[in-house]
Amino acid sequence: MGHGPVLGRTVIPIGMAVVLGLAGVPAGAADQPVKGGDGASAEVRVPADAEVRANSSAGEVSAPKETAISVEEAKRIVMDAFGVPEGAGTVFTYSSDPGGADGPRRWNLNWQDRDGGKRERVSASVDAETGAILSFQQWREDRRLFPPSVDREKAREAARALAAKLQPSEFEQTVEWPAEDQYGAAGLVGYGFSFARVHEGIPFPWDGFHVVIGPDGQVSEYEFSWSRVSFPEGTPAVSKEDARARLARDLDVTLHYVPEPGKSTGESRARLVYTANLSPPVLVPGRGLVPFNLLYLDAETGEWIDGSGRKASIPSSEPVKPLEPGGQVAPVLLDDPLNAAGAEQVARTVLGLGTDLTLQESRLNGGVKGRHPVWLLTFARGYKSVASVGVDALTGEVTSANFADDPSVWPERPAAAGTQAVTPDQAVGVAVEFVKRVLPGRLGALAAPQEPEKIPGAAKSGSAGAAKPPGPPRYVVDFLHLHNGIRDDLSSVAVTVDERTGRVINYYAYFADDPGIAGGVHYAEGAPVPSDAAEAFFLSKIRMTLAYVRIPGSSQAPGGGEVRLAYLPVSDVPLTSWDAMTGEWVDSLPPPFSGGLSE
Repeated sequence: MGHGPVLGRTVIPIGMAVVLGLAGVPAGAADQPVKGGDGASAEVRVPADAEVRANSSAGEVSAPKETAISVEEAKRIVMDAFGVPEGAGTVFTYSSDPGGADGPRRWNLNWQDRDGGKRERVSASVDAETGAILSFQQWREDRRLFPPSVDREKAREAARALAAKLQPSEFEQTVEWPAEDQYGAAGLVGYGFSFARVHEGIPFPWDGFHVVIGPDGQVSEYEFSWSRVSFPEGTPAVSKEDARARLARDLDVTLHYVPEPGKSTGESRARLVYTANLSPPVLVPGRGLVPFNLLYLDAETGEWIDGSGRKASIPSSEPVKPLEPGGQVAPVLLDDPLNAAGAEQVARTVLGLGTDLTLQESRLNGGVKGRHPVWLLTFARGYKSVASVGVDALTGEVTSANFADDPSVWPERPAAAGTQAVTPDQAVGVAVEFVKRVLPGRLGALAAPQEPEKIPGAAKSGSAGAAKPPGPPRYVVDFLHLHNGIRDDLSSVAVTVDERTGRVINYYAYFADDPGIAGGVHYAEGAPVPSDAAEAFFLSKIRMTLAYVRIPGSSQAPGGGEVRLAYLPVSDVPLTSWDAMTGEWVDSLPPPFSGGLSE
């Protein structure tokens, strides 16, 4: 976690900050740049609402009537605080953001090179009422430093000094909160630090500061959020000991085969890891955002609730049940690979394609590393393509199918669906019957999920210039593949079912453990660490922290959401996967967090 690519590297001296997200000028919103004279920057007005006005002849910009800070004042605040250079070759643009229930009106400011910011770009946002800098970020592509020239402790000192300088009163009301470092292809990109707002000794991690210090000791990101919020009164009815006991009761771990991280060349390997059914959320104070898919333990009821305040439960990690008993059976390779005619016969027989469909195209795809060669066939009725099918040339199995929205093409709508929309259970039933048809020898190593994912339908073609209406929703049924009885995340089997017709419209299967694959995956072998030891390890890394949490959706609550008291699962390190063979984390991780988080 936290190892995704990062845009460029920021080069700003300590005491200068760089901020994400809210500061950028919307793409395409700016007017054409107005070139300034030598030694001066050009200024472009980007009107985001009707209240922004510019005097083009005098070069003066007035603030909206209801704001206390003009754009020129906001610009000067940022330049004075961060030392933003402005001169020949720099274009300045701006826009205003009206804000809303969750945020203040702000000025969005942008400095970039005349060539479009390919070498350097600076963005910032400023509260139009108070003049507080909400965000600041600078991208430069010509400075990367590895290995780091500063350690994490020096970086922490710089982050704390920056936040205390910009918002001294608010910083005094914060506590350090776990944050993830940033990694790129070359290694460390930045040390991450977060400081959460505290009210009467209890953290409110939706507000606060987020700072990233680069490996060269320079500040690369800064964000600040401090919302108007009403905190509930009273003490929790559930003790911390009870909260920890509930976590210990509900947390479970499961074994998975996963690809070895960062492995792009040489032999492919599958690592055997434990994953937990509860991952502590990644909350970043300062961004003013409410993350999705959160789980809390309500401090009043002792029950799990989701991010919307509804009663929830941690997903079960019960052993999966294969579609048929007997376990894994390796497919038998054909004595001779299929030719085009043989692949066509397989597709017609297995999928029940009628003789009215003609073979429009066939080609052999045999150049994909780690896969069997596959015949790709296209069937048509007249001039219209209605089905695309993939047939494994070595096993004779149908591995993919895509059906056009044509009532006469397989599979027919199940009679049980009647005239109503297909239910999730019916969609799973349709998908299971389809898999039994196309993969009869794999059923001992496949298990269907309990609940399919529902996705919006694809947009239908419309007349020129007209909006394309969406198609009916679809259910995606992902089957679990088991390698020697253990979940195999390297393989994939998915069936998409149309909610309206109950027909299979898409299917795809890939098995990483198939025999006869050049450069195939090597699966870890040997006895794993016992599951109870892995579970104890996860529990040792997660603590239940009493915190104020925001429940969105209440229009009457200040800041756009109700605030409740709950126990929040928190971890000092990203809890992703734990190697079941060695007892080590799968991915390289930053040093453990050692801040002063209040318990």
